[in-house]
Amino acid sequence: MTLPFADKPESSRVYQDLKTKVLQNLTPSDFDSLKASMFSEGVSGLEDEYRRLLLLGLASDKVSLSGPIPGTFQVIEVDVNNPTTFVAFACPANEVYQIVAAGSEAFATNQTYLILKIKDLSNNKSVRIDNIGTGNRDFDLNEPIYITGTGTLGSELLLQAGATGTWSGSNLVQIGLVRVR
Repeated sequence: MTLPFADKPESSRVYQDLKTKVLQNLTPSDFDSLKASMFSEGVSGLEDEYRRLLLLGLASDKVSLSGPIPGTFQVIEVDVNNPTTFVAFACPANEVYQIVAAGSEAFATNQTYLILKIKDLSNNKSVRIDNIGTGNRDFDLNEPIYITGTGTLGSELLLQAGATGTWSGSNLVQIGLVRVR
């Protein structure tokens, strides 16, 4: 059944633009390019196109109204082997990830601490999430933490982990992330 008072699906711009794509192969870029070409006036059938875009997003698991998108959870592991700050995860353009867990599995000898922070490269400012001073410990996230990428070099939010001190060995940092948009 088509949407009430909507044009036939055969004449839908959303369906026409995406008709050669398998539902599971739709990408966030496919949705972003369609949204970028639509005006927000909601007339001349655009409101129905918005509904169709939402329905396709939900059906393809590329859009979520209730939280994380299925199949997008990942754990990244980084070996910190010198006392500097480094990029652990750069969020892809126009996507939003939630940090759900982070910890250190191994801790180098004589190290002073390990830090987890988010850095905004557009203004070179950062915010500390937590730091730990011993190994085999989780970072305290304290609340939902979301990071996003804009796709413009120099203005992306980057998740960073760093360490200071004199030590031998390595630090394994694991960060659990799930895509929410």
